[in-house]
Amino acid sequence: MQCPNCGSEMDPQVDFCPTCGQKNTDGRITFRELLEDLFEAIFNIDSRVFRTMGGLIRPGRLTIDFFQGRQKRYVNPLRLFFVSTLILFGMISYIGRGKINAFVEREISDLGDSALRSGHRDIFLEELDSAVTQVDSMFGGRQLPTAVLDSLKSVMKFEERDSFPINLTSFPDWGEMENKTIYVATEDLVKYEIDEIPARYGVTNWFEALVMRQQLKLISQPSSFTLFLFGSFTWMVLLMMPAIALVLKLLYIRRKKYYIEHLVFLFHYHSFAFLLIAVGLVLSPYVSGLLGLLVFGSAVYFLWAMKSFYRQGWIKTFIKYVILNFSYLFILIFFFTLTILVGVFIF
Repeated sequence: MQCPNCGSEMDPQVDFCPTCGQKNTDGRITFRELLEDLFEAIFNIDSRVFRTMGGLIRPGRLTIDFFQGRQKRYVNPLRLFFVSTLILFGMISYIGRGKINAFVEREISDLGDSALRSGHRDIFLEELDSAVTQVDSMFGGRQLPTAVLDSLKSVMKFEERDSFPINLTSFPDWGEMENKTIYVATEDLVKYEIDEIPARYGVTNWFEALVMRQQLKLISQPSSFTLFLFGSFTWMVLLMMPAIALVLKLLYIRRKKYYIEHLVFLFHYHSFAFLLIAVGLVLSPYVSGLLGLLVFGSAVYFLWAMKSFYRQGWIKTFIKYVILNFSYLFILIFFFTLTILVGVFIF
């Protein structure tokens, strides 16, 4: 017979396919078998997840085992790193959403809400002007109704913005930078699609139009931008790893290690640190000072892991640890700034 999973030839009497390990079955499965598979995959103490967590606890041990050929018994380093990053930033997003939204509303939303209110108000006032003319004719030009309606319009205009500024930077000549400000009517933010507005104000340069559109989106949709940015941080951290691994490669160039070894070492360390900090975020409301203690613990863990994996003395390891942390800071600032800029332009 042929294996229904991989198509390889197999003896009908055997219990499992010798090629892929698929159980010899007619395709049916009982509820009990489904539960047994679930418990075996999740709670088996010998499973890869538990072995990986056990290896992570010992600084540098998991990476050493991985490059000694014991790879099948552990979770793939990239998958482990990616999942732990998602857990951490998901936790930060959930816990810090209130503070972030408050900041966004204080810094951006007030401008956007005011502009939208003003835009709707301006459209209403145009209709009100037409209504005033009709009412005036109905009352035969009496002074009192006209005065009341004019007073109503005056009150509605009080302390409302008629326009808001959009700052544009252009490079008309090589090496020269030109800044200019365009005031967009609040009414236009409501009446027209965002993509239509730049052309209405004579902005034809594609870069200036792009900048203008993105600023208009930020003003009108600030909360959506915040959520979009948080989703980008996972990829930011992932892209940082090759740059930091290059620093490690240069610091340990005489150790004759491959570049991928430094990269996997970073995946394992950050997986441990991110999971540890995620736990700290959950428990910090109940245990004062726990989060700071766990962050400090992850820093000590990193030093210990470098000592174990690269097998150098404490003094050399500490010096390289300090250099690496300074490099890490610059790389973090660069990628964070880059993520914000790219996020603004592709939002």
